[in-house]
Amino acid sequence: MKISIIHGSNLSLLTDFSVQYYKKESLNQINQHIEEFSIANSVEVDLFQSNDEGNIVNHIHQKKHWADAFIINPGSFKTTSISILNALQIIRIPYVEVSLYSDSFCNLNHNNRSSIFTQHALASISGFGGYGYILAMQGVIQYLKEIQG
Repeated sequence: MKISIIHGSNLSLLTDFSVQYYKKESLNQINQHIEEFSIANSVEVDLFQSNDEGNIVNHIHQKKHWADAFIINPGSFKTTSISILNALQIIRIPYVEVSLYSDSFCNLNHNNRSSIFTQHALASISGFGGYGYILAMQGVIQYLKEIQG
């Protein structure tokens, strides 16, 4: 089983965010937890972060024959990036959207618009900080086991 995990814009600066409800975790710490979970569950993961929309689209294209599923935290692209959403829809590989912070606790999206990814995602997980990626992986693993028989 292979899962590509995409961290979107500004997630490389997680420890700079001022969030009172969640412990500050760096992206490296989150990735370490993801890697530990993937090893314990015999899952291959590919970890990718970019602040550039085009790089994320290209990464999705590059992984379309490798990945069984995607987990994406689009970051600030969550309300605007039709191109990332289209790339995910075109390749027809299931994806789960992760958001570290629940908008009800922390309004990082100043326009207060909903994510454009949610309605097309297999699932959407928000508000659990870095642990949201682990929850997403658990869900994806179970889903893939069920559809692969």
